[in-house]
Amino acid sequence: MKNKLLGAGIAAFVMVVGAIFWALNAWEYQQLGPTLVRRHLVRGVVEIQRNNRWESSFIVAPRAPLLTRDDLKRITISDLHWGEAGLLAATATIAPGKPLEGRLAFIVQFLETSDGKVIRDRSLRQTISWPGGTKIAFVLPTSLFKPIRNQQTQVTLEPIE
Repeated sequence: MKNKLLGAGIAAFVMVVGAIFWALNAWEYQQLGPTLVRRHLVRGVVEIQRNNRWESSFIVAPRAPLLTRDDLKRITISDLHWGEAGLLAATATIAPGKPLEGRLAFIVQFLETSDGKVIRDRSLRQTISWPGGTKIAFVLPTSLFKPIRNQQTQVTLEPIE
């Protein structure tokens, strides 16, 4: 009886330790174009690999200044790649000049290919800290499904008002 109880206790301990280990290391990896991305299955955190380090695409700074329309004109978005779970990887090209640091809104729209009519859209507020004169890969967790074949994706930037 003691051996059965000890065996059940060890099995329960191994299951609890295994569940904790899985919860801490539950990463889903995706290759989105040239960008390697990982998403934590429990916490929902999304990170991008830059220079063999995992980093968040955006910073957490709720009191950061708002970017102006003139600031946003210096950013060009290209190389859109959709992944699983609504992840959208892209590249931002920032014109030379002062670094861009502040809050903005990414407007992600699905357009009908034939007439350009907006089918779905999502506005995502983020805070960036991007140096001028660089190309920055980033990933947006949009919670949108991938567009189907008669739809195209458009990403625009808007100031937060």
